[in-house]
Amino acid sequence: MRFTLLITIIAIFGLPAVAQSQQDDSILVDGYIISQEFIEAEVVRVSPQERKLTVRGEKRGQTRQFTVPEGTRITVRGREARLRDVRRGDMVLLAMKPQTDEIVISRVQIPETPVSLETRRANPIVAQVTPSVLPKTASAWPTVLAAGLLALFGAGALRTLRQYQ
Repeated sequence: MRFTLLITIIAIFGLPAVAQSQQDDSILVDGYIISQEFIEAEVVRVSPQERKLTVRGEKRGQTRQFTVPEGTRITVRGREARLRDVRRGDMVLLAMKPQTDEIVISRVQIPETPVSLETRRANPIVAQVTPSVLPKTASAWPTVLAAGLLALFGAGALRTLRQYQ
C-alpha cells in the first residue's frame, strides 16, 4: 500500500517537473533562448542572400532558422567576418535578442575552427542548384504505375455507376 502511494506521489509531482525541465532547454523555446548569454549550436544551413541561418541545438538536436540582420557582429577565430564566411558544420556561439515578432541573432562567434578565414574567403559558399535533368538512377516507372492505377480506379468507378443506372 505504501509503495503504491509512493509511486502515485512521484507520478503526480515528479514527472511533470522532469518533463518541464526537458522542454525548457530547447533551442525551439524562445524563453530559453533569451535567458542565455550564448547558445552553442551547429550550423545546418546558411543563406547569405536571405540573411538566414539554420542551426541545430547542441542538447536536443532540434533545428531552428533565425534571421541575421545587417550589422550583426560575426567573428571567426576572433577576426571580423561576414555571413558568407560561416560554413555548414561550424559550431557557433549565438547571442540572441527579441524583436517585434521574432528572435534574431545579434552576434555570431566561431571560436575554434580548422579552416582559417582566408581559406573560407578563397572558397565561398556556392548555392546548390537543382539539376534540370533526372539523374541516371531515376525512373519513369513509378509515374506509369500511378497513371495505370488511376485508370483502373476510374474504369471501376464507371462500371459501378453503369450498374446502378
